Amino acid sequence: GDPTPVPTTGSPSGTPTASPTATTSCPPLYQAGALYEPDDMVSDPSGSYYKCKGYPQGEWCSQDAYAPITGNAAGSIWSDAWTHIGECVLPTKAPTTNAPTVPSEPTSLPTTFDGTEGTEGTAGPTVGPTKTPSKAPSASP
Repeated sequence: GDPTPVPTTGSPSGTPTASPTATTSCPPLYQAGALYEPDDMVSDPSGSYYKCKGYPQGEWCSQDAYAPITGNAAGSIWSDAWTHIGECVLPTKAPTTNAPTVPSEPTSLPTTFDGTEGTEGTAGPTVGPTKTPSKAPSASP
């Protein structure tokens, strides 16, 4: 017989679907003059993201007049080409701004090295038995 299959616990049976909340990271920002196709996703600087509609409306997604940007001078005609999906988190707080604060020279290395070196030296056999016989046996024939 085959061994009885052991049920695996803790493994999700399905993939979680992202709900349109502000925890979703934004797709790339809309770029004027870029070529967009149906189902392409873009975001605007205010943290909203959009999906290019299917054919034939999706043919307008690449036209700047239909740019899905809040406050677009053309008004709200962007909704003819794009569907507003929801809010997203813009990648403005990138860790690249904090990169220069990393010290270029390892200043903490010598101090920790000296400390471990010193403790190794004192723990060595230099602290050996001090009560060694100082003179030979005095009982001589």
